[in-house]
Amino acid sequence: MKNVWIFVFLGFLISCSDDDSLPYSYSSEHTIYSKSEQTTLRELVFMVKPYMIDQGIKKYIVSPSIINVKIMINGEEWGVFESVKVDTSHINKEISGDFYTWLTPVKYVVRAPYLISGDILTTAGAYSDLLNRYISLKPGTYICQIEYFEIMNNNHETRRIYPLIAVPFDVKENTASAFIDEFEISID
Repeated sequence: MKNVWIFVFLGFLISCSDDDSLPYSYSSEHTIYSKSEQTTLRELVFMVKPYMIDQGIKKYIVSPSIINVKIMINGEEWGVFESVKVDTSHINKEISGDFYTWLTPVKYVVRAPYLISGDILTTAGAYSDLLNRYISLKPGTYICQIEYFEIMNNNHETRRIYPLIAVPFDVKENTASAFIDEFEISID
């Protein structure tokens, strides 16, 4: 009888190992494949180099990242993103106004995937919102607008910058991502 309980207990453990209670989520890939096996563009990449003029000298802003970068494509919201973190500990920065600065350009890389891999949709309403805001960029020409971004000054306060950048870019067939451009943005 003791052996029967061991088998029952093992069967119970095995049946509990599959956790179907986890919500469905999308894969971490940022490309969406159509029925014709064609890849559509799902990620934009660009660089931002914020600077200020101090005593007639161009100095580049040093911050761990730029945040809340709002991107619009043809007037539709693509999303709000953060740049890739920059290790500023090795930079010999100085204080200029409210910011740490450096004479060499600091490039903040912004990767803007349309669906973030951390999105977990658990309700019908969330799926509905996703479908309502779904943008698929087919081959053609589009306008990318950087509406605003925020950067932290040396007092740990964020400052919102409105760069008024709008640039055209082309989407080629079977392309998963596009490099838009590098932008030098003056911070007053």
